[in-house]
Amino acid sequence: MHFHQFMVPPVIGFRRDCPYGKLAAMRLPGDVEGLWTCEYTISRDVVHACHAAGPVHFLEGYGHHEVNTIDVVWEASTSSS
Repeated sequence: MHFHQFMVPPVIGFRRDCPYGKLAAMRLPGDVEGLWTCEYTISRDVVHACHAAGPVHFLEGYGHHEVNTIDVVWEASTSSS
């Protein structure tokens, strides 16, 4: 089992039989304007995955959570448009 970290603060590595990943994050494209973020552990042009979900949901027009409609999110994340 591998623990993927998607929340801040991250889970403390407790189990010796399981690896713990680093926090997932997203680097913003250089042309992004008007999105002001300040993360306490990373540079200003990077957003933790759990914090990136809000703007991504807004920009994509989502009114759902990924748990129930993963196919919609998967398609959007793998498409080139």
